[in-house]
Amino acid sequence: MPALGAVAGAYQYGRVASLNKQSVTAATGASAVEGTDKLTYNVERDGMYRVSSYLRLRTAGTGASQSVVARVAYNNGTAVSAANILPFIGAGTLTAFDLTGSAGLAAMSSETIFAAAGTDIVVNLNGSGTFTTAAVIDVYFVIEAI
Repeated sequence: MPALGAVAGAYQYGRVASLNKQSVTAATGASAVEGTDKLTYNVERDGMYRVSSYLRLRTAGTGASQSVVARVAYNNGTAVSAANILPFIGAGTLTAFDLTGSAGLAAMSSETIFAAAGTDIVVNLNGSGTFTTAAVIDVYFVIEAI
């Protein structure tokens, strides 16, 4: 039996899954979930995971407002949990990523979770606002075992 705090056997640390997609057309409609551009990782062992996102605006969308957050869904061994990962946008302000801004605008975020073995970690984008024309963005997600 391993000592308290020790990990038995080999364990993979570092990146376990990633998604890199360029020129993604944002989903349209109020509270739209971007279903095709998601990252799913089947957890091999109970443990801590860091989920990171990076978004870059290629072409701004139009409408009264249009924004997205990266969302992570996972099971902590007791229940399915879901938490929005709010992209970090300059000056220490956490907010949703505005898709009506200037081209080249980027946002990053990171969330640490505990996930149970045999369950999935799923990362996708959730949109909100009034969409007239959809924005085009680059989407990067990474899941790391820590």
